[in-house]
Amino acid sequence: QQFGFRQKHSKGSANCFLLEQIKGSLDKGNVVGAVFLNLKKAFDTVDHCILLQKLQQFQFSAAALLWFKSYLEDREQCVKVGTVKSNLSPNDLGVPQGSVLGPLLFSLYINDLPDCCQGVNCQLYADDTVIHVSAKTTVLAGQQLTQALHNISRWLQLSHLTLNTQKTFSVCFSINQRSPDSIFEVHLDHEPIHEVHETKYLGIILHKHLKFQSQVNHVYRKVKSNLNCFRFIRGELSHHAALLFMHAMVFSHLSYCITAWSQTSASTLKPVISLYKQAIKIFDKKTMRWHHCDIIQKHKLFTFENFVNFSILKN
Repeated sequence: QQFGFRQKHSKGSANCFLLEQIKGSLDKGNVVGAVFLNLKKAFDTVDHCILLQKLQQFQFSAAALLWFKSYLEDREQCVKVGTVKSNLSPNDLGVPQGSVLGPLLFSLYINDLPDCCQGVNCQLYADDTVIHVSAKTTVLAGQQLTQALHNISRWLQLSHLTLNTQKTFSVCFSINQRSPDSIFEVHLDHEPIHEVHETKYLGIILHKHLKFQSQVNHVYRKVKSNLNCFRFIRGELSHHAALLFMHAMVFSHLSYCITAWSQTSASTLKPVISLYKQAIKIFDKKTMRWHHCDIIQKHKLFTFENFVNFSILKN
């Protein structure tokens, strides 16, 4: 269930996998309770001794384990402000960030997290973790998640990791509005987890009714700002430079996890479809009244529908 730092896995595939599981449960008439976990400085608090113990479970050879031990030990750190630098201090925590091996070591470190979540689904993307459960009632979903969090709390203590409770949220996904007497409560160590109507997971805003209005608005604001810049500088750009700008500053934002949120209604998608058409008109130096189909044929670009289909095929 680890989608981070793996070939043929991405944030888009992680979001699609999660959404398909949620929609499958909702189609059966169930509700889906979910908790989005946030760890405090997860990469920086990996305990080297515990990491080496966990690596033994993957049946590395003794020589390989000694190599990992040599790689991790005798590391030092300092703080530099301007030209002033502190003394070096030993550092026996954390995986080296910016290295090729760091993300892999962290993935191995938390690889056994789903084992303590029996009875609920657990999905990982590096240190971003979501647990969710399908149940007939919100009360039952809350109880199952609370039990899972109790087990996760014990796992975190043994792994010397800390949960950031201020950034950990619960969401109860359902098709219809919940009745006032429908209770959804999730607790961690007797403290309630804050329930929200929508939360951001891997850059995508997920609403409790799987409406993507907020996500579309977020994409619209970001792309609209870049389009205004594109319109202002287009006359000074060559054809090649303009094409690069359009892909880097417009299409990249539109395509981010589009496989997840593009399945919403046509009326919700209408604003971003309009921006897509505006982008190709600006690219070809045409007025907004110009029909975009001619430009698409001229430069062999995708229609928005095919733009989405191409993203789905890549994913």
